[in-house]
Amino acid sequence: MPAETQPVAVLTLPAAAALALLRSPELAQYGWQIRASEARALQAGLRPNPEVSFRVEDVLGTGRFEGGREAQATLELAQAIELGGKRAARVAATTAAAGLATQEYEVKRVDVTAEVARRFIRVLAAQEIVALTDITVRLTKQSVSAVARRVEAGAESPLARAKARVEWARSRIAGEHAHHELAAARRELAATWADDQPRFERVDGPLFRRATVPEYTELATRLADAPTIARQLSERRLREAELRLAETRRIPNLTVSGGVRRLEGPGDEAFLFSVSLPLPFNDRGQGGVSEAHALLAKSDAAGQATSVRLRTLVFTVHQELQHAALALDTLDREIVPESKSSLALARSGFDEGRFSYLELLDAQRTLVAVERERITTAETYHQLVLELERLLGGPLHQDADLNTAEESRRRRP
Repeated sequence: MPAETQPVAVLTLPAAAALALLRSPELAQYGWQIRASEARALQAGLRPNPEVSFRVEDVLGTGRFEGGREAQATLELAQAIELGGKRAARVAATTAAAGLATQEYEVKRVDVTAEVARRFIRVLAAQEIVALTDITVRLTKQSVSAVARRVEAGAESPLARAKARVEWARSRIAGEHAHHELAAARRELAATWADDQPRFERVDGPLFRRATVPEYTELATRLADAPTIARQLSERRLREAELRLAETRRIPNLTVSGGVRRLEGPGDEAFLFSVSLPLPFNDRGQGGVSEAHALLAKSDAAGQATSVRLRTLVFTVHQELQHAALALDTLDREIVPESKSSLALARSGFDEGRFSYLELLDAQRTLVAVERERITTAETYHQLVLELERLLGGPLHQDADLNTAEESRRRRP
């Protein structure tokens, strides 16, 4: 990829999606499929070529037919005339196939966009986890020093100092793992635009922003425009066109020919005309028509199954999204503030000698766990939003998504 098209600093979701749509190898193959379908439609609209034939009769025989004295040379031009609307039906079938290829591209485009957003959210959440672990490492290191001073003063047992050192070591391990997870997430995001090395420094988006979850009935009314439903309708149109084409093939074509004949014996010339029409005694195209009917019925059954499956998926994801929204709201309004208050109280009591290090450690662990839960819940919330948007083929709501560089409000211990 040219260097000038690479993100090198702060990457937003619109920029990542644009790169993926431009460079995705998965989308490229669909573009060629559309071109092939358009070429087949062009070919289907062409009329049959005329045929020219030349034949010589009554030569190399015996008697008066010896040599070429009585030869008859015929030059003939023949043209097949398609009956029953075959050409129009053929064009309609190939046009419907091109429409299906276009719709399949649209489904894949939505999938690629959703996958980019999914990986973008993962990087966004991984950045938050890294920041949280970095702060945790700093806090646990400070605790080691504070506990050591209290142990020397005889206000804390040596066991507390050992626990503080263990906690510091554990936080460093967690921090290292978080950095590895972030590196993997960054590389997976860059892979969506066929780059094996991420060139951006960080991603930016409001991980903790959210909006009211729409009701399921509102989402259900939008399913008629979903990409998978549109693709199924395109496939049905193709099967209908193939059925019409199969029915036209039951009508035989007419071949008209005409030419001129040279008779060497009398030295005369004559014109000739002929008309030929196959007699459909055996092959009447009945197999092709039956096959087309079966494929149309299969398409109808698949369409019904797709509709039921899509409605079930949307309902299930909607239920999970409501739960994630409630959990995130509870974390923001109740759990995180209470955990922060508990840690502040534990710190104050520890500094004043009223609380032990174990009590401070418990409050600190609780807040770190709550902050991590908040990050993972926010990630889950946006992943569920993306899944609904992928199923619906459009944004869930216009006022809250990740397509903005606005910085979210950070909550830290």
